Amino acid sequence: MEQTQAQLGRHLDELSVGDQADYTRLLEEQHVFLYMGVSGDLNPLYLDRHYAGRTRYERPIAPANLVAGFVAGAVSQALPGRGSITLAHSYRMLTPARVGDQLTAHLEVRALRKRENEAVIGSRVTNQGGDVILEGELVVQPPPRLTPIFNHMYDNF
Repeated sequence: MEQTQAQLGRHLDELSVGDQADYTRLLEEQHVFLYMGVSGDLNPLYLDRHYAGRTRYERPIAPANLVAGFVAGAVSQALPGRGSITLAHSYRMLTPARVGDQLTAHLEVRALRKRENEAVIGSRVTNQGGDVILEGELVVQPPPRLTPIFNHMYDNF
């Protein structure tokens, strides 16, 4: 599907330090299954209630990289939006996420690097109870301005 300029997210020159956006999704068991299948990360902590019950977590937890992927989804859906590329992502898990959690990713532009066409974005993920699940930072390249499909050589055609 071809993207038009209007369907893309905000360009670097449309961003300001301090811009914020939130993105919320329900973490479902199917998300964990899909993550495990794609990644090959088959840790029994993710779905095996008997195994997880014998650990300090007491019940299954969501994969950290799945939660981090949710943040990447927030970048492509909310700030800067569609067409953005994540160049670097560092994060720290503070408490586990679990199936059934309503996760909200809060994004905030911390810095703009105009020469590199990059935005530094802070991230924080919380659950429905306000517990902070993840904190991190991303370096993101906002979507470029697209060149026209037809250029000047067709002006008089």
